[in-house]
Amino acid sequence: MKSCETGSGKMKRGNFFKYTGSAILGVITFANTPFKFFQSSIPKAAPIKITENPNAVKRTSGVSKNG
Repeated sequence: MKSCETGSGKMKRGNFFKYTGSAILGVITFANTPFKFFQSSIPKAAPIKITENPNAVKRTSGVSKNG
């Protein structure tokens, strides 16, 4: 009886370049996709305001501010 397997399980040269080219084209297309369409539905957060606590203990390091 003959074996049903034909070939050694390696990918043919032509198929390799087809798959590689398709993968590269997909990565380039994904990288150039404008993500502004996805970001338009997300509400923007308000900017964070940082204020000094007036009740905080202030420490000086012993160095004057003038130098």
